[in-house]
Amino acid sequence: MIKLVALDTDGTLLNSQNKILDSTKQVVKKALEQGVKIVLCSGRPFAGLEPYMKELGITSTEQYVVTLS
Repeated sequence: MIKLVALDTDGTLLNSQNKILDSTKQVVKKALEQGVKIVLCSGRPFAGLEPYMKELGITSTEQYVVTLS
């Protein structure tokens, strides 16, 4: 069973227009529903990831991000 998925943001999670594809949102939502932890990883500060976290539903205090990496 997969327990955690770490996703790079720029150029991976986000397309060239800094948008998350609807298909990606659906997969992330399904993973969250199954109890998988989704970790966003970025060189951006936390504030730069917050809109994407909200968009994906990563709002629980039990979720994680890696910033300024």
